[in-house]
Amino acid sequence: TFGVFATRRCYDQVAMQVAYPRLDVKIIGFLPGLTTLLGVSHQAIDDVALMRALPNMTILEPGDADGIAECVREANSVDGPVYLRVRRLDVGESSRALPAVAHSGGLSVIREGRGPVIFASGMMVRIALNAAERIAEQGISTRVIDVRRIKPLPTEAIVEAARQAGAVVVAENHSIVGGLGSAVAEALMEEGVGCAFERVGVRDTFAEGGSTAYLFDRYGLSVEAVAAAVRSVALRAAR
Repeated sequence: TFGVFATRRCYDQVAMQVAYPRLDVKIIGFLPGLTTLLGVSHQAIDDVALMRALPNMTILEPGDADGIAECVREANSVDGPVYLRVRRLDVGESSRALPAVAHSGGLSVIREGRGPVIFASGMMVRIALNAAERIAEQGISTRVIDVRRIKPLPTEAIVEAARQAGAVVVAENHSIVGGLGSAVAEALMEEGVGCAFERVGVRDTFAEGGSTAYLFDRYGLSVEAVAAAVRSVALRAAR
């Protein structure tokens, strides 16, 4: 069902009847974030934050068709509740810019680079790749990592990548409050990683209805928004 209905509307039932007894229940929510004409009632911009707060809950978000297959296999292997966040209909072709650059539990390096790193999830993976290609023309070499498992976060791999880069952008089709950006920031702070850091996502606001392209542009989830964030962290890291 719609991600917003699978999380916010039935949150107490999910918490008490699924997460608390750690039942082997797989919840699939579609139309994540800003992907619907139907407006705020159908826009799941807080579903990751809600599900992250539940003990025992695993959260997966694929970025493309290959990622869906990987996430379904991983969800099936988890002995407990899983929230799978997917796009409906147009799931996107493979985002793998390089064949199996590197894989770790819950994430994949899909573009190598010597400068900043972008951690992206879901629909923002393709946008992050396009942004990396755009700023490569300006001499900024950017690494792109597809984070499919948001909880439990693949902390060790994320911390290592952030330390190597010294400049981090997190791109998510979700509120910047409580989502992937928050999870990455928490992990880096707990491990004592100091780096230039920016989040690209829905600011602390509700959104109107509209096409995905319109909403992404209006609310700062566009290719240019990600590219601008990378330029910003690269500049700050160089000081």
